[in-house]
Amino acid sequence: MKTHISDLMHSLAITGNYRGYRYVITACIVVYKDEHSLYSVMNSVYPVVAKECNCRVQNVERNIRTVILHAWKLRRDRMNEIAGYTLKSPPKVSEFLAIVTNYIRQTEKEEK
Repeated sequence: MKTHISDLMHSLAITGNYRGYRYVITACIVVYKDEHSLYSVMNSVYPVVAKECNCRVQNVERNIRTVILHAWKLRRDRMNEIAGYTLKSPPKVSEFLAIVTNYIRQTEKEEK
């Protein structure tokens, strides 16, 4: 699964030179394992990512937002394709995590 998420991030022009790259991958794994964590990203996802990545919770949110905006500027078409609908503005962190994890689930089903 981590490889799928990593490949997807690369298709969105999000690479390992961004701190948010690792945070997004970790956050997606958390959300993939527990969909209900999307209801309270601040309390359920960010602390886990911060602990795993040895940083502050505030850094997690900021750096994930940075990579989302980067992808929005460079690969908006791909982001819309992954979402399955036209996004009118950059997605919020929770929406982005939901889009990515739903896409990963769909591709895994298709591969089976």
